[in-house]
Amino acid sequence: MEQIDLMNIIITEYSDVFQLAKTAEEVRQAFNAKRIVSLLNIGGGQAIEGSFSILRLFYQIGIRYMTLTHNFNTPCHSAAYSLCNHTRNVQDDVLELVKRNHGIVMVTFAPYFIKCHSEDPAAIADVAAHINYIRNIAGIDNVGIGSDFDGIVVTPKDLEDIAQELQKTIKP
Repeated sequence: MEQIDLMNIIITEYSDVFQLAKTAEEVRQAFNAKRIVSLLNIGGGQAIEGSFSILRLFYQIGIRYMTLTHNFNTPCHSAAYSLCNHTRNVQDDVLELVKRNHGIVMVTFAPYFIKCHSEDPAAIADVAAHINYIRNIAGIDNVGIGSDFDGIVVTPKDLEDIAQELQKTIKP
């Protein structure tokens, strides 16, 4: 709740930069206004404590999506198990179910879920390989980019942070 409150304060204080979006139309409006779209979410279904009442309350305060799992409570759907056999990653049979049920797998940038049992550090190509692998099984509409920049200390090579990537494209 404190994080939601903080985001609302930031969005209000810097409304020339950020715009809260609760619908696809509001995302388009923010994009057209050249503002950074802010979508509020809950990272882990355990936050609703199994209560649809709590889910409805989160919706009333602007939450529009929720990941079902997170690190410490349940196994997470974060990358392709066939490419990195970590227990947190999604196995092929589950990817088939994701496709059938129109779910989504948000691929993390956390190196330990992207490149297993290797002396070579994870790199952007490894992240792309997971995205493509999941896309090939679950479908393009069922794979997303989760990054986890706010929760990881080490990143894949060439994906250190979004600011670094923007600096590469916007040169003075």
